Amino acid sequence: MNRVIRRLLLIGACVFFALAAPAIILYAIGYRFQLQSQPRQVGVLLIETIPQDAVIEIDGTQVGTSPEAVSNLPEGTTAVRIVKDGYVPWEKHIPIEPARAVELRTVRLFPENTLARSIAADITAFSLSPSRRLIAATDSQQRLHILDQTGESVADPLTLQGTSQHLLWSSDSTALIVEYTTGNRELVHVADLGLTREALPSLATAGSFVWDPRLPGRLLALTTNGSLRSYSTATKAFTNIAEGVNLFALTRRQIVVSNENGALQWYSLTGDLQHEQAFPELGEITRIVAAPTGLVAVQNTNGNLFVLVQQEVLPVADSGEIVGFSPSGQVLLVRKGPSELAVFNAADERATYLPYRSLHTILHLSRPIRDPQWFAGSMHIVFQADDEIIISEIDTRDAPRQYSLDSTNTGDARASVGEAGREMFYLKRTGDNTALYLKDLLLEEDK
Repeated sequence: MNRVIRRLLLIGACVFFALAAPAIILYAIGYRFQLQSQPRQVGVLLIETIPQDAVIEIDGTQVGTSPEAVSNLPEGTTAVRIVKDGYVPWEKHIPIEPARAVELRTVRLFPENTLARSIAADITAFSLSPSRRLIAATDSQQRLHILDQTGESVADPLTLQGTSQHLLWSSDSTALIVEYTTGNRELVHVADLGLTREALPSLATAGSFVWDPRLPGRLLALTTNGSLRSYSTATKAFTNIAEGVNLFALTRRQIVVSNENGALQWYSLTGDLQHEQAFPELGEITRIVAAPTGLVAVQNTNGNLFVLVQQEVLPVADSGEIVGFSPSGQVLLVRKGPSELAVFNAADERATYLPYRSLHTILHLSRPIRDPQWFAGSMHIVFQADDEIIISEIDTRDAPRQYSLDSTNTGDARASVGEAGREMFYLKRTGDNTALYLKDLLLEEDK
């Protein structure tokens, strides 16, 4: 090949690149070209569902099954419908943004016709273990039962010493503290040989206490005179952590303390002081709620709510009730009033449909909302309105989808989410009896 031909080829390649490069760049950032029309930008819709393998329809056309990335969607509102045999169809109109990926990663389908079933009769209260595989339940005869997920007893019942007020499981699901209405407390060990009890006079002066999330058999207790101590159920020994403590809460790795001087302190779980800082803008703190990730929500005597992110103070609301952080530890659930719920997206930048670091109302009913709590995952909540248990999205695009779980004939069903959100446990009154019920939230083939 002579020099002239090589030069012509080089010039041709340069011309082609100069013409093609803008088109390639425009295509990469989301533009599409059609004959006899101007280039248009398109978006992508990322869809994930529980359960998977649900059929996805976009504007009436089937495009695949979940999980799926649906591309080349024009800017504007798109009708999305997701269906699977045996489940209630999910439908919304979702705004598509040009040159961006819009996420629908939290779609939850609920069964159409699964029946709730009673798994234990004459139950007055219950508590799921942290593993979600055991249930501590009390009956009207003041007996404590330990049940598996099907309602079968795993040990002979234990007669209690009075009326229980709280049942608090240890982090490893091998023991629980029974707190009585009289204020007395006792420790119940759950072992293969049965249930054994142990008096806890050492906690008689504790105003509040929690199990250590990482060290089995260890309690953290705040005495009425402001001493924060750890207690080992194995050695029966106390260890002092801090004095002059008003309130405390636990993250996955730290203890957050509000002291009598108005400062906040961060201790390691073993009791080493790591950081102390005063926040005058918080005022006098009356409540602390900590997320496993380290975020902290506080409320002061004026009712003002704040979130601390790496010692940065973020105002949340002038009033309200802190419900708790999502399982991801990034979004705070707040009850603004008896019938209104809101969320504060403190750290989840991927949830673009939730205003970042701003309080966002997700639900406003005409009836009071009771016992709001996070459902499995971080984008659904479960609550009770009158005697109805409801699961709702927090995604308000085209209004949150809701699922009515059951009517319980009681104002306090104490609904609890089973392992991985596969089922719900709750109390339901039938006649003169209150029973423990279970309802499956996934069909058997999807579990």
